[in-house]
Amino acid sequence: MNADGFRSLAGRLRLSLDRRLSASNLLERLARIYGGSTALRLHRPFMPSLSPGTRVSFREALRLTDLAAEALIRVLDLRRGERVLVLTPEAGEALMLLASLVKAGGIAVLLPRLPEEGELDLVLRGGGIGKALVGSGFFRSLHPERLETLRERGGLRLLAVEAGDAAPGETSLEEASSQSSGFFIPYTLKPGSVVMLSPRRGADGRPLLVMTTSRALLHPTRVLAPIFPAAGGGRCLLLLPPDGPTFVAAAFLALSAGLCLDTVDASANPSGDIVDESACAVMTAPRELDHKAEVRPASDFTGRARFLVCTDETAFSFEDGKSPLPPAAVSPGDVAASRPGLLPGTFPPPGGLVLLEFISLHETAPFALFRLSASGKRIRLRTPFLPLPPNRVRLRADPVTGKRVVAAIRGPAVSPGWWNDLETSLRAWEKGWFHPDTAFPAVSLSG
Repeated sequence: MNADGFRSLAGRLRLSLDRRLSASNLLERLARIYGGSTALRLHRPFMPSLSPGTRVSFREALRLTDLAAEALIRVLDLRRGERVLVLTPEAGEALMLLASLVKAGGIAVLLPRLPEEGELDLVLRGGGIGKALVGSGFFRSLHPERLETLRERGGLRLLAVEAGDAAPGETSLEEASSQSSGFFIPYTLKPGSVVMLSPRRGADGRPLLVMTTSRALLHPTRVLAPIFPAAGGGRCLLLLPPDGPTFVAAAFLALSAGLCLDTVDASANPSGDIVDESACAVMTAPRELDHKAEVRPASDFTGRARFLVCTDETAFSFEDGKSPLPPAAVSPGDVAASRPGLLPGTFPPPGGLVLLEFISLHETAPFALFRLSASGKRIRLRTPFLPLPPNRVRLRADPVTGKRVVAAIRGPAVSPGWWNDLETSLRAWEKGWFHPDTAFPAVSLSG
């Protein structure tokens, strides 16, 4: 390992042990460690007049989010703890907007697309949401009539991110950020502060807003960043949808390891490889791998990647098959989508590929459990699902199938519950253990 490698490893260890680390100051810590290294490769520039390139360094990401956070407080009159809808299908843009909101003390509600009118009303009322940030990706992907309906909605204040998307007489986040001072001190968050709400459809069909804390988003970083095998400076392809804490926790983990997050839209080339020759790590969801595996072997789309992080995308997604994800989208009642198994019959993976599968328990505990699969010239390994330390889980047998399912969990990644259903949240907690199946189907560990 060279000197740069040692410095990167030392930085990761310091990050993991930093007791004051939070979702609001993470970029500040990363900028000190990785400086001018590339943090993000975007579809298109984020606020082009302030940063015209599509490659954003760690220092540049810190600068842009500081400017945007100050603008949100000044122009959008953002108050601490206020919930804000973030509308964009682009992962890089969603991540920058979430970081800006959290720095400004807000709570982000990420949606890649608008649900149906009635369900949107339930989310807005249930979350007490009166403001929305509308990204450039949203303007390019939404039908004009839906956009006008949103603009005319009473009680919802919209702020376009880019100047070119603002309505006549409106100020965009880009214009407001250009007038920011450049000196911004983010809010000091407590580990248990809620920073995200994620709409997910409960077992009874109602949209529930899953609460996620700063501690939950950073838990994978604290545990895994020091031992992440991909070298700093490498390219990580991020294929997770920008709609919940699993996406954010995965992005934070990759950034904390010093990787460049490539958010190029994989759905733009649905027949192409999932990974090209330059990616050293991939973060994706089982349904994307399963969809690709239907038409080609696993070894054909892993390229030269040597580290693959695969997280369960929550069944009962609020997007109801209308999200801008690959065509293998499932209906909210498809319990099979929550299965953790990947590519039946193809694993252990091809030689040299390390696969980490994670289960997020319907987003109530990001990266709560993991399973490691690896293969080399002589060794093949596949572990059972284990709780990511220091999480603990209780299992029980499903009375119908007999399979092991997660009954309860306790640990730093666990959600406080559901924002719009405090009664169910209280019932889910018992003697320090959280029972996610109070509102969602139990997750099976058989795969």
